[in-house]
Amino acid sequence: MSNNEIIPTFKINEVNRIRAIRTNEFIRVQVFENDEAVGFFWQSPELIRKNIKQYGENSYLNLDKHRSLIFLNLK
Repeated sequence: MSNNEIIPTFKINEVNRIRAIRTNEFIRVQVFENDEAVGFFWQSPELIRKNIKQYGENSYLNLDKHRSLIFLNLK
């Protein structure tokens, strides 16, 4: 790994069911780069699946708690 390589990790902080009525981006995720918090973003299950494909399942620190929502939601 080079010193300049950014390693992203993610933590699901909230699943907002009311927001899910209005938008596909209803999962609030905290994003870290090289273990430093860079902010919160709303993500869709589809985007989370893409991130997992690109960065691996270990990139989501608490994926097991939300696995059924991410992989069964077909919005």
